[in-house]
Amino acid sequence: MNSRLKTAGVNFTIAGTLLLASRMARILPILYNWHPEDIVTAAEVSLVFCILGFIILITAGSNLIKASK
Repeated sequence: MNSRLKTAGVNFTIAGTLLLASRMARILPILYNWHPEDIVTAAEVSLVFCILGFIILITAGSNLIKASK
């Protein structure tokens, strides 16, 4: 198996997990009626997870492009 394909698969799994965590960090405080300050903190954490997830998605796409050559 091509090592770049394996790396891309792992990156897709990590990125998917981070993006799911981002959505959960944004939704759960609203569902459980947290204090407004805590909701803002959760939104900041959600943004960090989202940015990391997209960076890893770009890396995975780059690995797939390199593996197809």
